[in-house]
Amino acid sequence: MSAFLDFLQKIDTDVLLLINGAHTPVMDNVMWIISGRLTWIPLYVLFAIMIFRDYRKGSWVIYIFAVLAIMLSDQSSNLIKDFVMRLRPSHVISGLHFYNQGGENYMGGLYGFPSNHAANAASFAFYMMLLFRNKFIYFFLSVYVLLICYSRVYLGVHYPSDVLGGIVVGIVTGSVAHKVCMLLQRGTSLWDN
Repeated sequence: MSAFLDFLQKIDTDVLLLINGAHTPVMDNVMWIISGRLTWIPLYVLFAIMIFRDYRKGSWVIYIFAVLAIMLSDQSSNLIKDFVMRLRPSHVISGLHFYNQGGENYMGGLYGFPSNHAANAASFAFYMMLLFRNKFIYFFLSVYVLLICYSRVYLGVHYPSDVLGGIVVGIVTGSVAHKVCMLLQRGTSLWDN
């Protein structure tokens, strides 16, 4: 079992080094922007408008559960991080390229599994995918999640498995929040289904 885990860790590290090693000054700035939390505010506003357009009176419940989905993914990721305590590659692997922010290298926090960025993006995306059920929205939000995940590995602060773990957390929390929201919208009990 140990040999298999070592093999998986080697693949994880090799993919990280491949992505992180393909850096340029322009891409550093692009990935930093993609990774930024404020960058995506226009996307959230767009979906807020779409929700209001489609749900009118029921919009406030959908907004509340969208926020709850993200909060749940964020806090779940933090709990898992504190339990697993897997160090970020930025604290383990020498020779990684980091984004320089005001004279300091951005290395993220101490623990990296799962990625909060990936979990939160996936939670939001999956919640909206279930809400709208539209192929264009599926594609658009999948690209959004993949860009954020790629940026975290590119910046050297997560292994690929960290972002995959985050995606799983996000899918679960986004799905649960959507299910509860829809049950409340219909006025049914959680135990009726």
